[in-house]
Amino acid sequence: QFPEMKPTTKQLAHWYNQWTSSTCSGAEVFALLKHAYHVATGREQPDEIWAVGETFRQLYSALVRRISHGGLSVSSWHEFSECAVEMERLAFGPPAENVVRMLALIEAGLINLDFLKGSVVQKEHTLKLTQQGRAIDVDRLVHAVIPHSQQFAKDSILSKIISAGWARCIQGAGGIEVNRSGRPVAVTG
Repeated sequence: QFPEMKPTTKQLAHWYNQWTSSTCSGAEVFALLKHAYHVATGREQPDEIWAVGETFRQLYSALVRRISHGGLSVSSWHEFSECAVEMERLAFGPPAENVVRMLALIEAGLINLDFLKGSVVQKEHTLKLTQQGRAIDVDRLVHAVIPHSQQFAKDSILSKIISAGWARCIQGAGGIEVNRSGRPVAVTG
């Protein structure tokens, strides 16, 4: 999509909007995983997905330094966070050795990608996935998504630490505020 891998800002914005608003079928996810593995292992040429991820990976340290400790306004955190979550997926994971394992499990029929956007129905001791009028019984359901910084259980240790005032959330960002030494900042400062 990007001629000679030198996209304009407009082309990059168009690609990003298309990437984040698209939903993929199980077959498309499998093809993307396979392609990502081949790029990571040098079997295929890098493409725009790799270029965007690599750019974010190279800028990450400087970006963290710039936005940390008040470098980003409270009102900008929501929009930045949405973009950063997507960019982190492209830039940092999963590692190639995990992708090849997933591909093998998919090819062996042990992982089914056809119900990625499906709903879970649990009755007594059975699990069922449903999506667009189709259903499948499942033995196991793996929710392999790393939670966002604002998604922690209300009864978790982290929640209790915040409730006790030993740490506080970053206004707007929702993550835990830390000082320049990496220690949590208490409610009292």
